[in-house]
Amino acid sequence: MPSLKKNIVYNVLYQILAVIVPFITSPYLARVLGAEQIGVYSFTYSIAFYFMILSMLGISNYGNRTIAQVRTSREHLNQEFSNIYAVQLTCSLVMTVSYLIYATVFVNSFQIVAYIQVLHVLSYATDVSWFFYGLEEFRITVARNSFVKLLTLISIFTFVKSPNDIYLYTFIMAGSTLLGQLITWPFLLKQVNFVRPSLGKIKKHMKPIIILFFPVLAVSIFSFLDKIMLGMYSSLKETAFYENSDKIISIPKALIQAFGAVMLPRTVHLLSIGDEQKSLEYVDKTMWIVLVITMGCAFGLAGVSATFAPVYWGEEFRTSSQIIAGMTPALVFSAFGNVIRTQFLIPRSFDKEYTVSLLYGAVVNILINIILIPKIGAMGAVIGTIVAELVLCCYQTWIARNYLHIREYLINAGILFLIGSVMYMVLILISSILPTSLLTLIIEIIVGAFIYISLLILYIFSSKNRVIIGLRTNFLERTHLFKRK
Repeated sequence: MPSLKKNIVYNVLYQILAVIVPFITSPYLARVLGAEQIGVYSFTYSIAFYFMILSMLGISNYGNRTIAQVRTSREHLNQEFSNIYAVQLTCSLVMTVSYLIYATVFVNSFQIVAYIQVLHVLSYATDVSWFFYGLEEFRITVARNSFVKLLTLISIFTFVKSPNDIYLYTFIMAGSTLLGQLITWPFLLKQVNFVRPSLGKIKKHMKPIIILFFPVLAVSIFSFLDKIMLGMYSSLKETAFYENSDKIISIPKALIQAFGAVMLPRTVHLLSIGDEQKSLEYVDKTMWIVLVITMGCAFGLAGVSATFAPVYWGEEFRTSSQIIAGMTPALVFSAFGNVIRTQFLIPRSFDKEYTVSLLYGAVVNILINIILIPKIGAMGAVIGTIVAELVLCCYQTWIARNYLHIREYLINAGILFLIGSVMYMVLILISSILPTSLLTLIIEIIVGAFIYISLLILYIFSSKNRVIIGLRTNFLERTHLFKRK
């Protein structure tokens, strides 16, 4: 069985790289392209994304789960992969043609940018990441993603020099994505053989693939419909403010999703061999780790946002500070729900309940956006996202209430909330005393990290919680600081 710890390390290392690259490029692009052109890219990409998810339907989660179930049999692996990929390829080609028709007939402004975005849509025809996730072969996808990130970084600084380079920037982003998908194919062909797809088995796959598409569609509403509606009902500048803020919030969110990506196939495998107890232990441990990371990031980002936005992006993006601070509650709700859905609902095929929860969240998000975005712009989208993530988190938690230690999770979350609040208040105090500058930002980060980590260590070593005691003892034993008698 692939090493769970190695897979987590692979994903975390990649997420660190994924954090560094936007941190380097974002302030450069804010100054070189400007808010208007960033808004153009965000708006056109958000529309293209809907054609992209229609190319994959629910294959990312369903394919991952199916491959994890049959990975011990090469014959079944070949058959199931071929059948599922036949669905993906057909949908992708249809959506690529449909997108080109859309860009030709319906797009007047930004048409060239919209045409270039077709490379993003086409890339989904060759995306087989779900196959490697099902095998728990994260090393391949992490290496691929890391290469693409570095290539993108170098290309942006080499070729993007002015607002007129929006076309080059779009090509770099879309072209590197397509190239990254193609890179994995030599590795794919070593692990699976294509066989003739079976129409009967394809039909069997279609129902769960379509069912799992609705969650994908609902999640996309949280991620991209906000930007489309901002572009339609507010302005491209408001879209840019929201886009940059979302990039920062997405950094800790990506770290949390890395845990989910690793734990989902492992949980499916444990359930397939009947080890229910082990799978539930993983949920408890992951929830604690995720809450520690999320609470620290949420309160930390909220505390430094007033200094961070103007220092990082320039005065034009000062408004983004309010958006970053406003989006942090949604980060906590999203992380809590992510553990429940990736380690409980999806592995146990609670597809209907999972889908309903996401549809509730999506409907709430759309309604609030329609009401608030025309009135208060990006902050309307922020409020919609917070309420939607809360609805989603509460519904999924309610579904799992009889299986998981929800009360224990909430107690831990409450304690971490208090620790984070102390850090936040100190950061706000520093921000009100010191001038807005890079030095102030550095001081805030150092002081905030010191306070959060110090209080966290005090809690960990005084806690009577069984999960924390287990993790603490395991850590001390592995670092040879404590030996069990």
